[in-house]
Amino acid sequence: SGEWWLNVTLPRLMRRERIDLLHGPAYLVPWRPTRATKVVTVFDLVYERVPGAYTPWFAWYLRRVVRLSARAADGVLAISHRTGSDLTELAGVAPSKIRVVPLAADPSLRPPAPEAVAQLRRRRGLERPYLLYVGTIEPRKGVATMLRVIERLRASGRDVELALAGKVGWRAGGLLRLIESSPVRAFVRRIDYVPDEDLAALYGGAEALLYLSAYEGFGLPPLEAMACGCPVIASNRGALPEVVGDGGVLVDPDDDARAAGIAAQWMTDHAARTAMIEKGLRRAAAFSWSRAAQQTLEYYEALAPPGGSAHANLL
Repeated sequence: SGEWWLNVTLPRLMRRERIDLLHGPAYLVPWRPTRATKVVTVFDLVYERVPGAYTPWFAWYLRRVVRLSARAADGVLAISHRTGSDLTELAGVAPSKIRVVPLAADPSLRPPAPEAVAQLRRRRGLERPYLLYVGTIEPRKGVATMLRVIERLRASGRDVELALAGKVGWRAGGLLRLIESSPVRAFVRRIDYVPDEDLAALYGGAEALLYLSAYEGFGLPPLEAMACGCPVIASNRGALPEVVGDGGVLVDPDDDARAAGIAAQWMTDHAARTAMIEKGLRRAAAFSWSRAAQQTLEYYEALAPPGGSAHANLL
């Protein structure tokens, strides 16, 4: 089983290979004591903050493994200050044990050439101006509010559609039925898969990114959108305010009127849209993977036992 591998097989491998430091990059490290220093990364505690986001069994499983791994680890990496404070409040992790290391957009994501945008729109059949969502399609992501935004914009005479780029996620059946029954169903484009090489053009061609999630431990799509010169309308919940900062506009995730009003302004006011794009580009530039790597390495060094080196043998 997975727990046998985590707590028996993996520690045996660590002893055999004389591992000095183990980093579990997604919620898990061995729960039993080991000679090696252990670091675990936690992305979010959505299972605590959004009841019903997962099945009851999976929420119970996440709650259990996060607590056990955080307790067993020598250090916990959180991808945002929001996740860090959630770990303390909801999982009982001491603040002194937590180090925040934010994520970043891929450095290949930058404002695309107009020709790349035009080619992508032809291939994807995106003939109208479009608002974009990137991510899994599941209830907490705000798809219902996005549909109401499109309804409002079209009712005001704007010929706009919604592009949903992402795979179907947890409990999406009701959302798919909602899309099919929506009065704007003909103006919703489902894009299941976007190759990495097309992502910048998809962001760059959008009138705006809509990211009206009920809760995020970070929120990478808004950061990617800002890096590509796409203005962002994001939820004011979870870690999104600390990621977006002044590089986008934050709204209540249920406030379709406010989101539609902002989108409408950007569609008609070129100067306002350009100013927001410039703010977003500056905000995205504040995050980098090289900085994240350096901060992570410094944390390894800080946790290394006296006289030892975290460089010695990592897993």
